[in-house]
Amino acid sequence: MTIAEWTREDFQQHADSGRFTIVAWVKDRDVTPIPHGYHDAAAALGDDIYFGQLKISEHPELAGMFDIGVGPTLMIMRDRIVLYCEPGFPDISHFGTLLGRAARLDMSAVRADIQAARDAEIALHVRRVCPTVRRSK
Repeated sequence: MTIAEWTREDFQQHADSGRFTIVAWVKDRDVTPIPHGYHDAAAALGDDIYFGQLKISEHPELAGMFDIGVGPTLMIMRDRIVLYCEPGFPDISHFGTLLGRAARLDMSAVRADIQAARDAEIALHVRRVCPTVRRSK
């Protein structure tokens, strides 16, 4: 199975599309990134799934943004949110389960949870760093 080799711009376009984006991060050209059967499992969810391959060595800054240092690594994104990112490739049944769970997620609730966690982290940081903020209230 041939997987499109993406540039940074391709990755950005697909990630911004709001659809499922499945990225295989690889070290070199000889690695076959997506195991047989992954496309079939993804096809069960519809046509809004993009598969691509990025070489870590050619996109180190992008790989660094996601803390990817080894290849192959599988990343599953939806609505610009990374839902899964682990080295290696899970077997086909586990992959199908991952996609099914990702498809059922309420992305509005996920975004709200992420924002709540960011707000809590900021509040904690402000309390630790600047005690006068607490006194001024």
